[in-house]
Amino acid sequence: MKCIHCGAQVPENAKFCHDCGEKTQQLAAQASQTVCPACQTTSLAGAKFCRNCSTPLDSKTTSASEESALAPICPYCGSTLKKVPQRKTLCPSCRNPIYVRSRPVDRKKMLVTQEQAGEIEEEWTIEAEANELSDYDRERFEKIREAIKEKYGREVPKKMHSALHDIRWRSYNRDGLECVRKNNFGMFRNTRLSMAQQLEEEGKYKRALEFYLEVCYIDLNGPRNNEGSSPEMLKEFPNFDLRDGDLTPGIINLTNYLIKELSLTESEAKTIFFEHNGRAVSGLRLPLSLDQAWTKLYPEFTF
Repeated sequence: MKCIHCGAQVPENAKFCHDCGEKTQQLAAQASQTVCPACQTTSLAGAKFCRNCSTPLDSKTTSASEESALAPICPYCGSTLKKVPQRKTLCPSCRNPIYVRSRPVDRKKMLVTQEQAGEIEEEWTIEAEANELSDYDRERFEKIREAIKEKYGREVPKKMHSALHDIRWRSYNRDGLECVRKNNFGMFRNTRLSMAQQLEEEGKYKRALEFYLEVCYIDLNGPRNNEGSSPEMLKEFPNFDLRDGDLTPGIINLTNYLIKELSLTESEAKTIFFEHNGRAVSGLRLPLSLDQAWTKLYPEFTF
């Protein structure tokens, strides 16, 4: 028989799938069910479309109403429910939690497992992030998405999210260089903040802290946007003005959070501040030296 979670062939008496490790409870009852060739989700025998990804399961056509109907079937054991649940509920047969979710690809509601619900939530996150990309970067992402689908036979959220983060990072680097070229150092600061936030999203706390400390350093120097300014104007209104220097409470709070998560001492945080900023922004010719900036900065931190 086939595992209802990954589609692997398993012995009739197996309690767990040797391929994915999931329980194979009530698999015997699934012998008459159809396994989707794209996502390995099981559907009732005779089903025309996969209830998880809408992939055709046979050569027959179906009406739009039949295709969009949500069948009251447990995504774990395949047993028929009395009615379609409207929210998270336990299957009366296998006692596993059933979730009601809709995917961004078609907005159709479906009954899914806990693992599938997590994947769908990641798909929505991916969609939201992708919508923030420029047209050029969105086109690149869609090509990668198609390549993943071709290779694995379905969308793989973790791989797509990784690709999306790579595209975002390259975009931030590109935007940052453009901001420096145009003397838009306020916007450059915002780009570096976006990079810090992405690193934190990825759980790379030490790298995220480096960028938050960089943003703090830039803020103390009073960055300005001077695109189009002539050399004469830049003498009167330079790219950085200490009179505009200030610290953002929200950034200080985020920095303190990461210092706490990493259990850093003042000496360790100072080393990170000096090493990163000595590399990252040394070419910006900021008015405040690293020593001057740290003297202003460290009282804001909690060690």
